[in-house]
Amino acid sequence: MDELEAIITALEQNNTAIAEMVKSRDLIVDELNDRIAVFEKDKVVLKAALKQLQKEMKEEAPRTQKLTDDLDVAREGALTMGGKRSSSSTVFLINNVVLLPQRLKD
Repeated sequence: MDELEAIITALEQNNTAIAEMVKSRDLIVDELNDRIAVFEKDKVVLKAALKQLQKEMKEEAPRTQKLTDDLDVAREGALTMGGKRSSSSTVFLINNVVLLPQRLKD
C-alpha cells in the first residue's frame, strides 16, 4: 500500500511539473505572438510610408527634370555668351527668364 501511495505521489508531482511547464510555454507563445503582431503592424505602416514616398517622388520627377533642363540651358547660355565660364558670364534661367548678374562699378 505504501508503495502505491508513493507512486501516486510521484505521478501527482510529475503532473504538477508538466502543468507548470505547459503554462510557462503558453505564456512564452502568447508573448511571441504579441511581438509578431507588433511587427506586422509596423510592416503595414512602413509599407504605407514607402508607397507615399514613391508617389511623392513620382510627382516630383517632372519638376526636378525641368530644373535640371533649365540649369543645362543656363550653363549652355553662359558658355556661348562669354566664350568661357566665369562668374561674370554666368547666366541663370529661371522659369524661362534669363537673369544676368550686374557688374559692380568701381
